[in-house]
Amino acid sequence: MKKSIRVLLVTAFMIFSFAFLFHAQVYAGISQLTDDSYSDWDAQVNANGWVVWHGSEDGDDYEIFLYNGTDTLQLTDNTEEDKYPQINDNGWVVWEGNDGNDNEIYLYDGTDIIPLSDNSFNDRSPQINNNGWVVWEGEDDSSAYYQIYLCYELPALTQVKFTSTDYNNFNPRINDNGWVIWEAFKEGNREIFFCDASNLPGIISEPTQLTDNSSYDGHPRINNNEQVVWDFGTDDNQEIYLCDISDSPLPSPSQLTENGYRDMHPQINDDGHVVWRGNDEGGTIDEIFLYTGTTPATPLADNAANGLDPQINNDGYVVWDAGIGDNREIYLYDGRDVIQITDNSYDDNSPQISDAGHVVWHGSPDGTYEIFLYTPDAAEEDDDFCFISTVLGSYKE
Repeated sequence: MKKSIRVLLVTAFMIFSFAFLFHAQVYAGISQLTDDSYSDWDAQVNANGWVVWHGSEDGDDYEIFLYNGTDTLQLTDNTEEDKYPQINDNGWVVWEGNDGNDNEIYLYDGTDIIPLSDNSFNDRSPQINNNGWVVWEGEDDSSAYYQIYLCYELPALTQVKFTSTDYNNFNPRINDNGWVIWEAFKEGNREIFFCDASNLPGIISEPTQLTDNSSYDGHPRINNNEQVVWDFGTDDNQEIYLCDISDSPLPSPSQLTENGYRDMHPQINDDGHVVWRGNDEGGTIDEIFLYTGTTPATPLADNAANGLDPQINNDGYVVWDAGIGDNREIYLYDGRDVIQITDNSYDDNSPQISDAGHVVWHGSPDGTYEIFLYTPDAAEEDDDFCFISTVLGSYKE
């Protein structure tokens, strides 16, 4: 009997301690930026809390919208599709838009809309750095293959073509120093390439092939210290790799994961911290993992909710969406705790986070997707949400 009482007391103490650790805490400061009868998608946010997205203003085609912290501006108004905007910390916006014949690249510099391409073939997937340099993929005027282009020294519109290949190049990324990375479908396989354009308008380096193997290499990302991260492998077994491409000679990549499961879609910040989604059980549920310089990586989410779309900022804050079916929520790791930002009966997904901690995503409160913004400066404690966990664990390898 005494043993049973001791067990009950210990159990009660553990339950009390668990409840204390998960003390109800929520952060207010969520603003709904859109409220209309059409869907708004692909929101991006900069360090000032400015948000850009595309939405179907009349239900017929997508337009580009910009929230500047006070007002929402409609940057485009035409009968063609304008999609996939990106914004830098100066408030410059790039996107791909159809001119009635094919897709071209456009830039809003805070005052004017400037066409960066004007040709008879498709240009798409633009990215912009904080110096206003823009990189994209475009079909070659002399072939059907996509090549990589860079526009710098605006508004002079000086353009550089990085590649002239007999295979497709795509998914370019550029850092603030002018280093460019991309994927290429070479000889029936996806590989990673890079180029140092930091000396422009001087001599730039020839494209360098970072990977050369018989498996899939994809989703490369680069930070401002020229560290590149990507996923490698097959559909059922992908691993995460990291390499400093500024070193000469080029070093062998570091393998951050080594298991029989799927690790994919990494993101990297300027400290070299890497976040990705992975499956450490071999099942259908993906979790979120964080590498901070040592292995094994730390699991940020370890539950029955499928974790997707992880993003990391330069303070090491991580956001992602997780859930089952059509009820996904937004989560934030603030360097210590995992906090649930949203708690509702509808879908919230595709979060992005700025270096100042702003989080933007799209959610569907009324059957169409709207844009939401979490502003950390406006956050206040509330008793409706709760801590999910204090992160102490490590990734199983």
